[in-house]
Amino acid sequence: MASPPWLLSATEGNDDGAAGDENDNGAGIEDSFAVMRSDLSGRGRKTAEDKAAIVDDGDAEAGAGVVIVSEDDAAAPASVSEEANRRIRRLLDRRVLPLVCCLYVLSYLDRGNIGNAKTAGAKRDLGLDSSQWAWVLNAFYVCYVAFEWTTMFWKFFPAHVYVSVLCLCWGAAAMSSGAARNMAHLVVARGFLGVFEATFGAGAPYFLSMLYRRKELGFRMSLLVGMSPLANTFASSLAYGITQIRGSLAPWRLLFIIEGSLTVLFAPVAYFLLIDSPSTAPFLSKEDKVLAVQRLQVKDSTAKGGVKWKQVVAGFSDYKNYVHALIHFCANYSFSALSNFLPSIVKDLGYDSVKAQGLTAPAYFAAFLVCVAASYASDRFGRRGLIVAGTSALGVVGYGLLAAVQDDARAGTRYAGVWLAACGVFPALCINVTWVLNNQGGDSKKGAGLAIFLTIGQCSSFISSVVFPESDAPFYTKGCAIGCGLTGVILVCSLCMSFALSRENRRRDLMYGPVDPNVEVDVSEQSPLLSNEGEAQASNRAEHDSDGGGSGSGSDIDKRRRWSRLREAGIFVWALVATAAVIVIAVWAQHNQQTSRAPSRSDKRNLVFMVSDGMGPASLALTRSFRQHVDGLPENDTLVLDKHFWGSSRTRSSNSLVTDSAAGATAFSCGKKSYNGAISVLSDYEPCGSVLEAAKRAGYMTGLVVTTDITDATPACFASHVLLRQMQDDIALQEVGHGVLGRSVDLMLGGGRCHFLPNGTDGSCRADDVDVIKLAQDKYGWTYTDSRDGFDKLKGGDKAHLPLLGLFASSDIPFELDRKNMNDVYPSLSEMAKTALRALERATSGSDKGFFLMIEGSRIDHAGHINDPAAQVREVLEYDKAFKAVLDFIGDTDTETVLVATSDHETGGLATALQEPGHLPVYNWYPEALAKASASCERLAHKLQDHVSKQSTPLSQPDLKAWINNELVIPGLGVTDATDEELSLLAADPEGATNNFAAVISLRAHVGWSTHGHTAVDVNVYSSGGPEADRIRGNVENTDVGKFLSHYLGVDVDTITKELREKTARPRVAAAGADEAALQWKSSYHEYEGMQ
Repeated sequence: MASPPWLLSATEGNDDGAAGDENDNGAGIEDSFAVMRSDLSGRGRKTAEDKAAIVDDGDAEAGAGVVIVSEDDAAAPASVSEEANRRIRRLLDRRVLPLVCCLYVLSYLDRGNIGNAKTAGAKRDLGLDSSQWAWVLNAFYVCYVAFEWTTMFWKFFPAHVYVSVLCLCWGAAAMSSGAARNMAHLVVARGFLGVFEATFGAGAPYFLSMLYRRKELGFRMSLLVGMSPLANTFASSLAYGITQIRGSLAPWRLLFIIEGSLTVLFAPVAYFLLIDSPSTAPFLSKEDKVLAVQRLQVKDSTAKGGVKWKQVVAGFSDYKNYVHALIHFCANYSFSALSNFLPSIVKDLGYDSVKAQGLTAPAYFAAFLVCVAASYASDRFGRRGLIVAGTSALGVVGYGLLAAVQDDARAGTRYAGVWLAACGVFPALCINVTWVLNNQGGDSKKGAGLAIFLTIGQCSSFISSVVFPESDAPFYTKGCAIGCGLTGVILVCSLCMSFALSRENRRRDLMYGPVDPNVEVDVSEQSPLLSNEGEAQASNRAEHDSDGGGSGSGSDIDKRRRWSRLREAGIFVWALVATAAVIVIAVWAQHNQQTSRAPSRSDKRNLVFMVSDGMGPASLALTRSFRQHVDGLPENDTLVLDKHFWGSSRTRSSNSLVTDSAAGATAFSCGKKSYNGAISVLSDYEPCGSVLEAAKRAGYMTGLVVTTDITDATPACFASHVLLRQMQDDIALQEVGHGVLGRSVDLMLGGGRCHFLPNGTDGSCRADDVDVIKLAQDKYGWTYTDSRDGFDKLKGGDKAHLPLLGLFASSDIPFELDRKNMNDVYPSLSEMAKTALRALERATSGSDKGFFLMIEGSRIDHAGHINDPAAQVREVLEYDKAFKAVLDFIGDTDTETVLVATSDHETGGLATALQEPGHLPVYNWYPEALAKASASCERLAHKLQDHVSKQSTPLSQPDLKAWINNELVIPGLGVTDATDEELSLLAADPEGATNNFAAVISLRAHVGWSTHGHTAVDVNVYSSGGPEADRIRGNVENTDVGKFLSHYLGVDVDTITKELREKTARPRVAAAGADEAALQWKSSYHEYEGMQ
């Protein structure tokens, strides 16, 4: 009796032939491009006595007929014993499968390391934004999809040659990514990587299908596809180690080069160990080679007949192909998203880039284990649809947690979501590939089905590359929500497909009777339409079953089928209800947590931004060696700053390669470039909102601490907007709140009192009669203090009442070298920093927002301008002390606090060595010369000018030189060997004495200077570390630092900019003292001298 037309599944291994699963009669998997195969199309347990035909379900409804395979069929294969099958299979498992899996791991390492490279700084170092980075990602996918057709070359070339060449090529492409200097370089490298990996990635399953039988191939194919999460495990582990390497190359470049080199080195291994086919395997005996070929021979009447357009049409019209393609589309979205963005997601949970690389590895490894277990279960029990649904339910919950838990304090919950997402998506992807290939017919239909499957499925890679922009950090709600929805689609589609196939199986059982799993089947559709003979056979089968010769009575069969329907419906309802319940509970719990609990550590955050005005790398080297000498410290002793080195920053402004402090501070405050002299105004003369103003609007407390005028360029850029930095009278008004935004600052400590006093008042430098201090007190509620005694009454901030204005000097607070002798008059930078931190902490103790504080070591720059090394090293040491004070605060506070520090530029062109004119170079400099100084050159010059002005009659040059030497040079500079020429210069020009005093001490210390202005060298960046601080690792633009400040606080600077531009009338700004004609100097690189 003939077997019925059949392709839809019976349970794998179910020898009674009872239909009851969505799986194919053969539970194995075909290769992903099996259209090119001609020797493996169906399950081949054939005996000479029992021949049957089978047709694909694609024509079942059209009345496809039955082909009877005759016993004298010339293509009939010989029988292979199970013992021989097992022996050959084990040899292949030991000698070939591990090799192909290793190649697959290397393939995924080289394609997936782009996400690790981004975390390690590639995107930042190449200066790419989110849209440009999406192009980098899509370059791989476009080329991968476009060149999958090259898999046909596997039929034309020996595998060991072809694969080794591919291995060499994609390894070289991966390595070349490490040499990329811009977006174009990286796009080209990733494109070539996609070309070569497409040929291998799609062809590897085809290669395995030439070695294993269908029932053996399913589990092994899942192992192969399951290499993707395992590869990501290795990628994360390797990235964790590689990114800790510190050398001349950036860690992300090393990542590409090292991982690509592993692939290149593996190419010879593939050449010598990979086999071309079972008949050429050196590890098989002559007899086993014959059996290895025979055991793969199954019947496909279309295999050698070329393209069968009827099957192609059937493939394109079969709804199952589109459902599987939709499942693949959804699963591939998550696969690509996790590979590209999982390190970034984990990093934004609050871990630095190195830890983020390591923490992704366990999730990937768990996903690999789940892949293996799920694939084995799908082969063992044959319920592919339910297993896909079950694993995707895990993915729904995982992505749901990532999308719903919007709380940094719940990092553990979000990390668990990462695990669930990975463990849910990867198994669904693997099993769906097996599932779709099980339910195809001949080669032509299989090719059409796979064309639909792969083309539609790969398109989601393009979506995943653009829905995780950095602007969505740290929660990436949009990308995770889409992942949750698409994974839910997998769940629904897999259940619906499972029930639909089971229903179709039952329908065909009723028509033709259960299938005999031991028959050879013709999986093609090259059979005539059902003849009367076929109908008679079906009728006879029905009669036979009714006579009791079948698998049971009609009533028993009906009962079993009804029970099967109820059971499957129950499972479906349970899966949906359980998944929905978990999501609802998670969202409810998160909402309840956010609305009922007290603010947590991560809800509230503080940001301290420190600026070392004018401090370059040479200033650090000078100060470090000076401190080691003075304090008798070993050569490996370093400053506190050295221990928190983070990277470097480029400094140019929009109109000059050499910036000034105003343009530099605008880059910090607004995150945008502007012209030299601009105070938070851009090149279009329009204001830009500052991070301090945005922070105040968002509910943060804010503060400014400096050692220069509080109206000087750097503090001014955070709380005012004027066209030129010289407009300090207007700056003072805006800083206290007399501007379009109102008061944005809660605390200001520093100098510059003269700009707040009305003209005509003792100590005033204002051009008008506005009493800014009185205005601040009466209208804007400021508490004011102007003395050391008033500062001490603040009790380190415990008695401070905000808003607080402390102006402790008429202009600049003296250099630290001089201030230490006037400690009863002026507070130090570190003292003011501690007081500000404590005052702001107290003010925010009951708030769910923290504070933003800018601290500037302002006078490092001034020491550079006058080329005074003795003054500069003391300024840097005091700045280092203030830096430590902030670190101590961070260690003591319960509120998440991040410290970032950098310079706006370098001043003076300092060199820690000097070649005297007419002398050979001396490879040394002398810290002792600086240690002997007790006063700054500025202070000594003031004393000289004061002494000369008090003389009723001019002193003779010899008398004045003697006085200068005895009263200033020897006690002040510690120089006892001043030359007559040096003393003559000082006596001849008291007004220019500052620079001449500096020349005397610089020469003794062998310290050189190239300018009294600024230079264009990169400056250092320092940080305490913490959440998201890796965004400014490496070499960054000064605007990147500014963007980090607003990003970390989560504030919207653009909204402030829009409000400023709407409320500020440009003529009113210009009328304040700077019309456009007065701004023409700003376009020149040469006219502006860098006022400080």
